Amino acid sequence: MIEVVACPGVTWHVDLSHSRAAAEPALVEPVVVVPALVEPALVEQALPKQVWAEMVAANPRLHDGPICQCLGYTAGSAASGGVLHVARSQFSAMAVQRDERVGDRGVRILGAKAMVVGRDSDGREQVIIGQRGPGVLMYPRQWELAPAGSIDAHLLKSSLDDALRQTVQGEGIEELDLDLPDLCKVVGPVCLYRDDAALCWDVIVRLDWRAVIDPRLSPGGCRVSEHSWEYGDVVWLARSDAAAWHARSPRALSPPTVSVLQWAGWI
Repeated sequence: MIEVVACPGVTWHVDLSHSRAAAEPALVEPVVVVPALVEPALVEQALPKQVWAEMVAANPRLHDGPICQCLGYTAGSAASGGVLHVARSQFSAMAVQRDERVGDRGVRILGAKAMVVGRDSDGREQVIIGQRGPGVLMYPRQWELAPAGSIDAHLLKSSLDDALRQTVQGEGIEELDLDLPDLCKVVGPVCLYRDDAALCWDVIVRLDWRAVIDPRLSPGGCRVSEHSWEYGDVVWLARSDAAAWHARSPRALSPPTVSVLQWAGWI
């Protein structure tokens, strides 16, 4: 079970002292038996690089680059929001943890996931969900709140609100061909969770669709390309139908989406 925590008014603190390249000894701990004639620091540096090279050879789509790493979260009070502690890291530092030779070294990428809520002509609440493609790494063919994506490291210079807004906007255009801030009122961050299976922290950003929606049609006429590998389909899910659908098909929704919808009282 993934724990979901309310986070209205959340901000972030960027820890510049923590930011290093993935293979530097300060970021990694020995997880292999070191032969007597081999310098430990060299083994620690070489192993993630070797594993990353093997991963790229197996999947040329993989590309290394800077990421926004979440170090943890300090909960806030009723009067003030909590604080996400973040730093700059590399995608490879997160990805190689999936290899048992490297193991979990605590690197978690920070992402934003949109919870886009609209109302139909009868006033019923609906939320956008997308079915993940069969080729994605995590939760293939399961439905999730959409769009979603990691926060680019260059946004560490911005406020968290701006970073979340830009991420949701960019992912909406890229994945759904929708400019969500233009179509919706951006309410802001409402909750967050840590998903250790996916090696991430995600902030849920609520957006309220301005126009009355027709749930029989794709949200905003969005187009999911037949060549898209992230989503195969995108639909509206009615709040009144969510619990019954989840009961009939308990594995249809991704585990994080189940947790968020339970937290929000939808299922």
